[in-house]
Amino acid sequence: DRREDILPLVEHFVTKFSDQNRKDIEGLSDEAGGKLLDYHWPGNIRELANVIERAVVLCPAGTIETSHLPVKLDGKGDDATSGSLKDMVGEYERSAILTTFSTMGRDKEATARALGIDLATLYRKMKKLGIET
Repeated sequence: DRREDILPLVEHFVTKFSDQNRKDIEGLSDEAGGKLLDYHWPGNIRELANVIERAVVLCPAGTIETSHLPVKLDGKGDDATSGSLKDMVGEYERSAILTTFSTMGRDKEATARALGIDLATLYRKMKKLGIET
């Protein structure tokens, strides 16, 4: 209901999650900010916090772009119904690897163990999904 609070909250969450994940995220692009302002936010502040945490994890450094935001912010439907199955699985897999990688302190061996895959598989998936280390 209070659109004027969205961008200050985003700045707060970017700082909070950047510190937690030891990342150097400067903020978000104007286009990403516009998408956040245009979205309805049925989940209120909790949903906003989750979206920003995910974006921080997906963003290697610098500025959060629209590619780091969930598809549902495009107004084309939610993540569960947008795109092909291959795209949805790839997005989920990328998010799971990035989140685990960040949680494990960017330790690839610990990430592979936590995901229940061998290290070679992790390397292959990271390369395929364009995840920089």
